[in-house]
Amino acid sequence: MKKIIVFLLLFSAINLHAQQWMQGIDKQKKTKGEVSFYDIQKAFNKYWEGKDIKKKSVIKGKGYKPFKRWEAFMIPRVYPSGILPAGKTWDAIQKKKKLKVYTKAQANWTHLGPDDVPLDNYNDPSGAGRINCVAYHPTDANIIYTGSPSGGFWKSTNGGADWATTTDELASIGISDIVVHPENPSTIFVATGDGDAGDTYSIGVLKSTDGGANWESAGLDWNTNNYVRIRRLLINPDNADTLIAATNAGIYRTADGGSNWSNVQSGHYKDLEFEPGNPEVVYAARYGSSNAKTYKSTDGGVSFTEITPAALDIDDVYRLELAVTPANSSYIYALYCLSSDNGFHSLWQSTDNGANWATVTTSADINLLGWDTDGSDDGGQGWYDLTLAVSPSEADEVYVGGVNLWKTTDAGTTWNLNGHWYGGGGAPYVHADHHYLGYSPSGVLFNGNDGGLYKTSNGGTLWTDISDGLHILQIDRMGISQSNDYVSLVGNQDNGTMKGTSTSWTQIYGGDGCECIVDFTDADVVYASYIRGDIKRSTTGGSGWVTIKPSGADDGAWHTPYIMDYNDNRTLYAGYSDVYKTTDRGDNWTKISTDLTGGDNLNQMAVAPSNSDYLYVTTGTGMWKTSDGGDNWSTVDLTDIGSSYVTYIAISYSNPENIWISVSGYSDGNKVFYSSNSGTDWTNFSTGLPNVPTNCIVYQKESNDLLYVGTDIGVYYREATMTEWADYGQGLPNVVISELEIQYSAEKLRAGSRGRGLWESGIVESSANVPLVSSATTSTDGSKIEVTFTKEMKDPTGKHAEFSVNNGATIAPDAAVLKSGDAYTIVLDLPSNILFGETVTVSYTEGSVEATNDEKLASFTDNLARRPQALTVANLRLLSQKK
Repeated sequence: MKKIIVFLLLFSAINLHAQQWMQGIDKQKKTKGEVSFYDIQKAFNKYWEGKDIKKKSVIKGKGYKPFKRWEAFMIPRVYPSGILPAGKTWDAIQKKKKLKVYTKAQANWTHLGPDDVPLDNYNDPSGAGRINCVAYHPTDANIIYTGSPSGGFWKSTNGGADWATTTDELASIGISDIVVHPENPSTIFVATGDGDAGDTYSIGVLKSTDGGANWESAGLDWNTNNYVRIRRLLINPDNADTLIAATNAGIYRTADGGSNWSNVQSGHYKDLEFEPGNPEVVYAARYGSSNAKTYKSTDGGVSFTEITPAALDIDDVYRLELAVTPANSSYIYALYCLSSDNGFHSLWQSTDNGANWATVTTSADINLLGWDTDGSDDGGQGWYDLTLAVSPSEADEVYVGGVNLWKTTDAGTTWNLNGHWYGGGGAPYVHADHHYLGYSPSGVLFNGNDGGLYKTSNGGTLWTDISDGLHILQIDRMGISQSNDYVSLVGNQDNGTMKGTSTSWTQIYGGDGCECIVDFTDADVVYASYIRGDIKRSTTGGSGWVTIKPSGADDGAWHTPYIMDYNDNRTLYAGYSDVYKTTDRGDNWTKISTDLTGGDNLNQMAVAPSNSDYLYVTTGTGMWKTSDGGDNWSTVDLTDIGSSYVTYIAISYSNPENIWISVSGYSDGNKVFYSSNSGTDWTNFSTGLPNVPTNCIVYQKESNDLLYVGTDIGVYYREATMTEWADYGQGLPNVVISELEIQYSAEKLRAGSRGRGLWESGIVESSANVPLVSSATTSTDGSKIEVTFTKEMKDPTGKHAEFSVNNGATIAPDAAVLKSGDAYTIVLDLPSNILFGETVTVSYTEGSVEATNDEKLASFTDNLARRPQALTVANLRLLSQKK
């Protein structure tokens, strides 16, 4: 098998986003593949200029929110070039696997939740996270496979009652499609990455020969600069060595099970379908401006011919999905979204394998991709969520998925709402934004959406959510209680703000969940927020919400920062383009800066635990500070950190001028910086960190400057005694860590991940608390060894056997005692003296010796102790002469 060359998934304009604003990008740049993030961002902003984006009705279902989510994720990663470099994440994970694990501290990460789909305050299900695809065992209806864009491959052996994943160690845990060998179902292929929104990077096609337990490359051999991603994968039901992949670099085909792949058709493709009963016929859906065309192959995918409906105006459409049915193998349906606003354009039908086409529904009839229950609105998210299925037994029964689900039983003449995002219009509740519709071999219709996985056995009269056990939540922000160690809040992409307790998880606020806080004195006082700084407060643990956004503030960043003062739980600070402060939990706010950023929105802020007058804020590219509570502000010079984007700020608990910042991007060796003077000077503090974005940093109080960072591939830690960062990811998936917080009473570090939910590990035992050896010396006569520690020690009498020296001397019973007048030093009496000039080592095997703070002395070896030379008369004379 050829060695796969792995690549990073680029977000390139043409290949990731087909929104209407892409029409504003220079065509020459598109052709040359020179479109950067900033080109896309500029086109987006220009398109929405003048539109009232504060109204939900204006942006709902129009692609605004999915783009802004993607923008917020990408801004720090591509700064300042606007280009996401290829291969860096893969390289970092391979290097991480090869490095020897630092053994001083080992993490013990476990998944904290949510395990099952949380209910909301009305007792209705919320969401588990996004699903891209579903696949099925050919003969066992209980075995189902599903793929998440950043949560990996999941398998159920009991019809969806329970789920397990096997891809946490992969370099990419995004899955866009899955196919199963028709005769040997233990062989499974997956297309990695996120084909709809670019949430994760792709490492090509992988193969398992043991039912998904282990994975290896399936051979695609792309150059690392090609930025290829895959959305659809087919396996020939008659010849399983033949696989076909739809990618943004064309259609790829292998006839030998993946040993060799060839590009058989150029262009960007989103969908592929076999003609039922005849895999020699393959249909393909191309993607993009003036390119959303349909193709057909009659030689098993070796070559393709265009069969786009002649009456279709190709300039009006951007994306299409195809569907076929064994009820009539001559039928093909093609679903198109508009290029102008990503709403519904039309549904076409061919009854003669693509030779002729007829429109069965158009946008003049209904908008099948919008939000409204009657389809009367405009726009949609066809670039992001578009899916189509036909009943295997009724060729006129068609299902369309966009924001909602629609169904026709007369081939498109009439439509009925089949599933709605809040259960409106008489339809059952099904979570919004649909990415998959497909039938299992047993005739059950499955649906994958932004909230999880659903199924129906009665045509959608009842949809059943089978997402319990899928740990795929995409957490963007989190907040934890210090008064109740079980309470955690998480703000999630498209799945609201959720609250976890010792017994359950609940969605306490809807929409896109952003920053959230739990009052450190009262776990019933909680704060949640919606996009752009819409801050809410509840005093009942998550109900009865009150809006507390500062009245004078404009819209903030997508994830607007706000924090609670460590010394006063009623005082909060919020960052928009200026800084606001409240001393009454948000009832009233005062602006404590004036035109601080020049109009740019802040994305992070921190207040010093030891002195609340010290406040640091950043936009990512600029940073400011105050040391007098906001009366005066000054710019923090970031010259020393180079072209890096600041993602988080941590402050020492004892010194308000000792600060650390994490930075994003792919500049090797530039991940964390430290300042001992409030940012006047910076020292690079990055040694040991992988070359991936560093997203957050947290300081552990009462420690020896112990810090944790969350990166795109896990968690690392470092304290003052260490010269480099160490991996602290044992048991944690290779997943983006969006935020870290410490729960002190439980001594737990919690990590919000973007795709695998909330995780927890014990904290590192800091050298600030643990007794360490500071010196080991002998007495002048060589009869004793004195070991001095960093902590006051308890009386070690009777614990002599836990110490040893390497010169063969045995420490006698009751010969280990505290030094008189010095509780930091333990004296070991030896039965025979150490010789003049002899160097010995003293060691300790962990046992019962403790410091007065009840911290046990850890094992140590080879601490040197040397008896000084005897002072002769000549020596004394020599010393006297030196004086």
